Amino acid sequence: MVYKSNNSQITRGRKLNNSQFLAVRILDVILDLNHPMVEKYGGYDAIGTISYTSLDDNTPLERPWISGDTAVPLFSFIKKYPLINEIVLILSTYDKNVYSDNGRTNYYLPELNIWNHPHHNALPTMMGSTDEQTIRDYQKTEAGISRQVTDGSTDIPLGRYFQEQLNIKPLLPYEGDTIIEGRFGNTIRLGSTSKETKRIGTKEIQVIPTENQNRWSNEGTTGDPIIIIRNGQTKETDDKGWQHITEDIDFDDSSIYLTSNQQITGFTPASDKVQSYYSKPTSPL
Repeated sequence: MVYKSNNSQITRGRKLNNSQFLAVRILDVILDLNHPMVEKYGGYDAIGTISYTSLDDNTPLERPWISGDTAVPLFSFIKKYPLINEIVLILSTYDKNVYSDNGRTNYYLPELNIWNHPHHNALPTMMGSTDEQTIRDYQKTEAGISRQVTDGSTDIPLGRYFQEQLNIKPLLPYEGDTIIEGRFGNTIRLGSTSKETKRIGTKEIQVIPTENQNRWSNEGTTGDPIIIIRNGQTKETDDKGWQHITEDIDFDDSSIYLTSNQQITGFTPASDKVQSYYSKPTSPL
């Protein structure tokens, strides 16, 4: 498989059959121009290129780029680059050189949802490991637990500077929600007022289930749209990262609520000075 860049030909690794997906483990990712392999793989065009190994290969993380197995992102409109030890699916298809020499390239999809968690989905290999503590750490990771060492990092390599945060929790979804979650507690919820219809005697009322309480569904009607943009979840939480959480307008680092017919229960604005609301705008001309 050949990839052309800057008038040079770069081998992109093993060739896959048409429409074949292959699950591979990330060894390294080019994220900036300081990476030692960036010029070899095209300079700016190399950003997002991964070095990978087959899940069955016993390839040390310390020796990426040796085998020549690389891939580039499949999507151009969204950037979500994987971490070391995460698993992605790759496929082989045409690139920009299709008309000159039937050029093909390996492309990769976002990481597999191994742990069903937005923070990371790393699944390291235990092949070839002889250190008993490392093996125990990896076994705990495969059980959904990562051991935290005294300097705040994990024993499982995730990147050059990415640090696992055990308190990052996924958002609790409600029926019909569309949710985008970053790795650091930064989220966008395209949701709505969410109540269930309960029959009490001869009457039907809408209530929020006790286990799914939120602060934007006490008023309004089920289906009223709301958009919640949150940058950083509340610090008033624990290290049980597998438990879900809802947004907290008082304790999240910062947030924007675009409401329709909702009332944010218990919310106290920073200021009640609204005189400017009734003033007429001044033309800049």
